[in-house]
Amino acid sequence: MARKSLLFGSLIYSAAKAADKAIKQAAKEREWRAKAAAKECERKAKAIQAFTIEYSSHERILNDSMKLIETTNDIDTLLGRYKDASEEWSWMEMQKAKGMPIIINQESCGFYSTLNRVTNFHIIRIANFNYAKLQNDVVKLKSKMAVENRVTKLLVLLDKCISSLKYHDNLEKSQAELTTIHSKVRNLINK
Repeated sequence: MARKSLLFGSLIYSAAKAADKAIKQAAKEREWRAKAAAKECERKAKAIQAFTIEYSSHERILNDSMKLIETTNDIDTLLGRYKDASEEWSWMEMQKAKGMPIIINQESCGFYSTLNRVTNFHIIRIANFNYAKLQNDVVKLKSKMAVENRVTKLLVLLDKCISSLKYHDNLEKSQAELTTIHSKVRNLINK
């Protein structure tokens, strides 16, 4: 009987020891998981903080590009800023696809459609600005050669404007407007 008691006591002791070991192991695992979760939260917080700073820079470039597209009178500046705006928007879409917290506001037709429409409008504005400038200069220029040089420069600019138009519903209308300006400029030489 004493042996049974001793054996039984030994089993209870072994079971208690195993239970204690399991409890300590479970506590260590919980502690490890908590530390891992805390590190992951810290990593995510740092990533979001870095992203916020980077996003601000990209947003500023996009907004500056759109503003310059709307105000510049230089076709090369407009085209460069069109490219910058497209790249910045692509970056933002890529970040959103990665799960970054970005709210993208855009017209219902989409950013690129809007960008193309706006760009075409301002390409025509630049062409009209330069045509009006040429009309004012023609009156002031003394020689026929000076007029021809200015007209040639404007014709080159108009060709660049026509070839730079972006695909949009307004493409044909934009091409027609630039062709009309082109004809008016040619008529200045024939006067």
